[in-house]
Amino acid sequence: MDPTMDDTTFRPSSILIFGATGQIGRYITEAILTANPPFGSVAAFTSPTTASSKAELLAGWAEKGLRVIQGDVQAGPEVLKAYEGVDTVISCLGRNVLLHQVELLRWADSSPSVKWFFPSEYGTDIEYCDKSRDERPHQMKLAVRKFVAEEVKAFQVTYLVTGPYADMFFHLKEGVEDAGGFDARRQKAVVIGDSMPVGFTTMPELVFSAFYSPFSSVSHYTDAGIFAHGWKCQKFSSCQFSWGTKKGRLHIVIFTQEPPPHFLPNCPAAVPSTQHLVLISPPPTRIVFLSSIRPPVLTYPHHSVGKGVVAALRHPEACPDRKAIKMQSFVVTPREILGAFEDLTAGAWAHVRYSTLDQVRELERRLWKEGSPDATVVTLKRIWAEGGTLYEKTDNEAIGLGEKDMESLKDVVGRAVKGG
Repeated sequence: MDPTMDDTTFRPSSILIFGATGQIGRYITEAILTANPPFGSVAAFTSPTTASSKAELLAGWAEKGLRVIQGDVQAGPEVLKAYEGVDTVISCLGRNVLLHQVELLRWADSSPSVKWFFPSEYGTDIEYCDKSRDERPHQMKLAVRKFVAEEVKAFQVTYLVTGPYADMFFHLKEGVEDAGGFDARRQKAVVIGDSMPVGFTTMPELVFSAFYSPFSSVSHYTDAGIFAHGWKCQKFSSCQFSWGTKKGRLHIVIFTQEPPPHFLPNCPAAVPSTQHLVLISPPPTRIVFLSSIRPPVLTYPHHSVGKGVVAALRHPEACPDRKAIKMQSFVVTPREILGAFEDLTAGAWAHVRYSTLDQVRELERRLWKEGSPDATVVTLKRIWAEGGTLYEKTDNEAIGLGEKDMESLKDVVGRAVKGG
């Protein structure tokens, strides 16, 4: 650990993020950029390819103060140049490239300015118990922790462990149903295990906010100007639209769980067309169709893990060197999840069955033998169902997170029902 980092006085002032535009990284980056009070300098290191393919996202963040550094994450001189003046590094690299962090850590160890490093964890606790060291999905993260323990000398390292994302746990995938899940649209559920509780964090849907002037609208609003009408996309079943007025302009909000690259090319808010929209609530008093349309502005609500990273950054005194900080939104059993879904729909679901842990383990063995990409998720679901997310106490309070800061089971089930 860097002896110059006094956790009673140190506060991050220059942050560098790797993997900022990824599935989890975008939420963490958004949370850091919108934190109040702000964190001084915030930069994202990204490849030229990503800078081009996600130019709109990065441009929006640049307006919030993000500095974009283009380079090769495997090129030492380029990374060392990016480290200049940086005191805190946040890695959000995806599962397939986690081992790149070994060199990022090695180079950071030779940087005179880096004092704090968050490796990419943000998921299941990879050192929960003795069995954890043998779990296949954990091996790359364990290799990174081994390097930290043996080689890193010059700075503090913090691991943020969130447990499973409820949205991921809910997903009922065809062909691997024995791994469990909940499908609100079909009112179908497969419940794993004997109701062992699971500790969750949440991943809210992406939100696209499209703003239009009063003379460039694809729809109109009620005379009362209330958010009273919803639109359903005929192309993407997970997308929904609501609208009303905001600051004298028509405001359309598009809720989706589709990743932006798959969503935007056919989004009716991004092109002058309403061909994919159908009204799914009572009709407005009048509808206006005009042609001048502006592309949507992509925004993200604060993902719980984004809140967790910001909270940890605010409380270095609660983050001892090499410690895993454990945060959760809520702890519930799979049966309680089913009950929450049934409460928010039409009552008891007709298509419910139960999957034993032995069935999950057999599915897991078969998928690994076949080399299936679903094997990792099924292994994780088995770990969660065995109790691998439960603690006597989390670190939520230590890093300043209260119950009001986190989503509840009702929140995330309500979103799933709405999107289903």
